[in-house]
Amino acid sequence: MIGKAVKAVIALGAVIFVFIVGLVIGGVSGSDGPARQTVVKTVTVQVPGEDVVREVEVEVEPEIVEVEVPGETVVQVVEPDPAEIERLVQERLEQLQAEQVAAASTSLGDSGRVIDPGIVSSADELLTLTSDAIVRVDHWTGSGTGFIFAIEETTAFVATNHHVIDRANAVDVQVADGNTYKALTLGWDDDRDVAVLAICCSYDFAALTWEPAEAETGAEVIAVGFPRSDIGGLTATVGSIADSDPISREHGFMAHSAPLNPGNSGGPLFSFPDGKVLGLNVARGLEELSFYAVPYQSISESIDDWRGQLVIAPAPPRRSTVAYPTVEFEGSAYTVNEIRDPVSGDAPVGKRLVAVDITQTALFDEQPHNPLYFELQDDADYVYGLEFVFEVSVEPQFPTGELSEGMRARGWVVFEIPASAVPTSVRVARFGGGAGVIANIN
Repeated sequence: MIGKAVKAVIALGAVIFVFIVGLVIGGVSGSDGPARQTVVKTVTVQVPGEDVVREVEVEVEPEIVEVEVPGETVVQVVEPDPAEIERLVQERLEQLQAEQVAAASTSLGDSGRVIDPGIVSSADELLTLTSDAIVRVDHWTGSGTGFIFAIEETTAFVATNHHVIDRANAVDVQVADGNTYKALTLGWDDDRDVAVLAICCSYDFAALTWEPAEAETGAEVIAVGFPRSDIGGLTATVGSIADSDPISREHGFMAHSAPLNPGNSGGPLFSFPDGKVLGLNVARGLEELSFYAVPYQSISESIDDWRGQLVIAPAPPRRSTVAYPTVEFEGSAYTVNEIRDPVSGDAPVGKRLVAVDITQTALFDEQPHNPLYFELQDDADYVYGLEFVFEVSVEPQFPTGELSEGMRARGWVVFEIPASAVPTSVRVARFGGGAGVIANIN
């Protein structure tokens, strides 16, 4: 039996994993060749104050070489290439990370999901598991951070700092997938520097659980946010719970030492290593290493009041993409290629955007095409026309012009409808003419 120790370093995100590989290769057996070997790597992750040990297993196939010596042929086993082992281990670590992300989320069906990261080994792992629920808040005075702490139907509730929104009734909120929503300000608390926003509509929102929580002095914490939000990405800083001081006692804050920079305002403060949301980061003190977060219990009644101002209509069921037949109407053939419901964009709270991808083919010359010709009808027989939306996640928009025989025009038409409306058909209605259904939505 051949044995050898290999030392290597792997970077996963911004965390450096240092590990020792015990590589054991067995002998060759019979004409069937060597059995597939398993290489076990023990990964020691360096985290503040402790070492978390994990085992990662990968399988490698040793190379078999026949060596001619006087009077016989000797079969030798060549050790696997260390670079290949490193590649396999990296793939396995990425797979484990993806499994952790999936395991951290609890599905709520058509109403988003709740993220519970559980025990984490590093700040970077916490970022990976929770980033879907952390948002960037933009206002004309600047930018900050926020996080989704509750979801009802397709509406998400966002906590941030009052000074980030500066009393504005509407601000922009960008979620992890890059989509931006117009947020409605539900309420704020000047004294504790907290505000709650609502954004709509998506089935894909993710939320963190924010509940009453206590932390002892000295307990480790991680602050997450978008420092210098105009150029930076989501980052984390590490610190610990500090003794109370006059500021924290006056405002009901939780004092800690995890550094906060401009742009971090409104981000969550997590306990470490169990990944619970302890509070909403609000401020830094005048003295070095003096930072504060507001715990849920100090503003829970206000949050309930603010959320109660918004009436959430039941969301329609998520609709899958289906094939729609081509329909001829007044000299053109119309095909609905896809319906996206809802589609992200600049929709007010209580409304949602529905986007329809349409192809018009001219059967004769001089066939006009215009997005204003299309309508969306719901189950209450209300009819909705084109909505001019400046920020929407579909393109190109359906063009305007005239088609010759055989020519085609294709693009998206966006409709704004109530959040609870159920579309039943797409229609075409030319100016001065009749109306015809070009797609029935089941």
